Amino acid sequence: MARTYRLGRESFATKDLARQRVSAILNAGPIGSEVTGLDVLILYDLLALRTDKQAELQGRSVQGFVRGIQPGDMKRTRCFWAVLDNETRIHFSVYKALRLLEPDSQHAAG
Repeated sequence: MARTYRLGRESFATKDLARQRVSAILNAGPIGSEVTGLDVLILYDLLALRTDKQAELQGRSVQGFVRGIQPGDMKRTRCFWAVLDNETRIHFSVYKALRLLEPDSQHAAG
């Protein structure tokens, strides 16, 4: 039985392939640029896996995603920020979300 990991409208044979795809999205544009097209669906799925970040939304809806720099004094790592309906932004680690990703049960059965 082959495992398949599903994000957005894409399927990946391994978590590593999913991680590579997410990294490609992150590096596809400059800091401050909006994530567009079907790539957005992948980020919505990853954000949904982070229950801690869902609670942080406090009923607000996510309008999109931008590429940015991880918060903190010493960090210069690229990351994604979810843009909320009130224009505030929430940073979330897609790599932590990827750790929570489970195989798609429809494909795992066979």
